[in-house]
Amino acid sequence: MRVLLLLFASATAYKLSRLGPKGNVVPKVDGYACIPVPKDKLVAPGQRASMHIYDASSLEVVRYAQAHANSTYGQVVIDEVAMQDRRFGLLEVGSRVKLLSVTPSVHRDKFGGSSPSFKAEVIGVGLIEPAEVLQKMPFMTVRPAEEDCSLLSAGSGVAAPGPGAAAALSEAAEICQDLEELASFKGPMTRKREVEGSTRTIDECVQQVLALRGCEGADEGTRVLLSALAATAFLPGAPRFEAMLLAQRGEGTAAVALVHAALEEESRRRLALKALSGLSAE
Repeated sequence: MRVLLLLFASATAYKLSRLGPKGNVVPKVDGYACIPVPKDKLVAPGQRASMHIYDASSLEVVRYAQAHANSTYGQVVIDEVAMQDRRFGLLEVGSRVKLLSVTPSVHRDKFGGSSPSFKAEVIGVGLIEPAEVLQKMPFMTVRPAEEDCSLLSAGSGVAAPGPGAAAALSEAAEICQDLEELASFKGPMTRKREVEGSTRTIDECVQQVLALRGCEGADEGTRVLLSALAATAFLPGAPRFEAMLLAQRGEGTAAVALVHAALEEESRRRLALKALSGLSAE
């Protein structure tokens, strides 16, 4: 009788363990854990952003990054043209993102349901070139083509900036930042600043990236390129992606020129909107 009771207890415990909630320990896998995002959600190197992460796959990526990847994960962009041809593919460049803080939260859907979520503060710390998708479940992992060390070194492809180049870039970015309420799009840094730290200047963000990557001695050209990529926070997703792609290809000078021109155009647009709003208020 005692043996039967022990067997019954063991069987009951086994069933309960299978029905109970699973732990949050994510085993290590091959590849680089990534979250697919649209271009507008890409966080370029030097950008800080606050995120509300709630879908199951992305939650697993966050847990994996914390457990196995020094709180770093990737953002990749799905190729929509390939999808139209019923093929799966990723665009040529994505972002390396560092989790700065993660706070448990609750996501409430439009039907009144709720589920666990994370509110995270992140910063872009590099680029990623997806070479191969290794798996898609429980989250996407990719094998990068190569490390992005050239982005943070003398090989960044940026010529020595001329007098006032960095200042002109900063001035255009500051105008856009001051007029964020007039933006017609809401990129990673043009949303309302809900998390402490989101108001940091571009220079402070660049310094933080260099410190996180151990590249405090980076040359001036590299710092200008990082500043330009960080300033794409005030631009729509398309020019941000194009600047990141140029930087990944080693065409840093072209990337800086693209961002500078786009920022000047965006700052003029916002100033015009401000003037028009002033006229309509009279």
